[in-house]
Amino acid sequence: MVLNYKANYFSFDISYLDYSDPTQKNYEYKLEGFDKQWLKSGDRQTISYSNVPAGSYHLLIRVYALGNRDVQQELVISLVIVGPFWESWWFIILCILVGVAVVGFVIYRREKLRRQHLEDLQNAREKERLDLASELHDGPLQDLYATRFLIEPIALRANANAEKLEELLQKVRSDLRMITSELQVPRFDLGFAEELRLALEIFLEKRPSIELLTDIQNEDFPLDQKIMQHLFRMFRTALGNILKHSEATIVRVAFSAKREGVSLLIEDNGVGFVMPDDLTQFVRTRHYGLFTMQSFAQGIGYTCQVRSAVGEGTTILIQSKFRSS
Repeated sequence: MVLNYKANYFSFDISYLDYSDPTQKNYEYKLEGFDKQWLKSGDRQTISYSNVPAGSYHLLIRVYALGNRDVQQELVISLVIVGPFWESWWFIILCILVGVAVVGFVIYRREKLRRQHLEDLQNAREKERLDLASELHDGPLQDLYATRFLIEPIALRANANAEKLEELLQKVRSDLRMITSELQVPRFDLGFAEELRLALEIFLEKRPSIELLTDIQNEDFPLDQKIMQHLFRMFRTALGNILKHSEATIVRVAFSAKREGVSLLIEDNGVGFVMPDDLTQFVRTRHYGLFTMQSFAQGIGYTCQVRSAVGEGTTILIQSKFRSS
């Protein structure tokens, strides 16, 4: 017998006909899975139940003669009460899956918006750098060239400190050209590996005392323009940190771009630092370099691993399992 969960009250009328023994009969019953013990109904021929939860049961009924405990007859009725659909296992699993999907979508959406915000911020900063580089090139640098041509004849006629003046002008011009170059992201016409080598030449001009060890291999395949831009920004940030903070005497750079993955390593033997549990702690102290590098890496699906300790230098490994199609 199958009952709906809404039938929370049900009853059975029982009757036992025995013409060979017409004496009064007594009954006892038990709903297995609900009742803990047998219930006596006496000579009452109605069995009633209410608020029975959903499930499978067996209703057991015994008949015996008055004053005699010998069971004359036993009846078993199978009973199934079907619960509401929201209590079924498939509905619970469905709700869990929907909940997980909603939470996952919210997390994905928040992460996507965060990355979009970082990318917009990075693009805005890059535009500012390009505008500044253009202004330096078209303004102070050109004015410096004009100033040199105006001052040079005067210095020669006066024959006073002409060489020192020439050195000073040359140094200022070189510094401005270097700053302009650093503010711009290259077009990578010569390939990414070659741009790394050129950047390292500028790096050594700033700190010629550093011993530079390189293992830069040409790409096995053309890298996407966005990937090259982000990698170069991370590389330039790492070199800037070395110049500003590391006090390193040895710097090692390795790069490879093969079909199975891309890897860029920057390592120094400088003073190092205490690694925080979360790089956002650097942002609170207005040190944006490493956090910005991780943001650039995430923007192209790469990883940026940073290892450092006081007195043990710093290692930055940027890589991806990216495969070329």
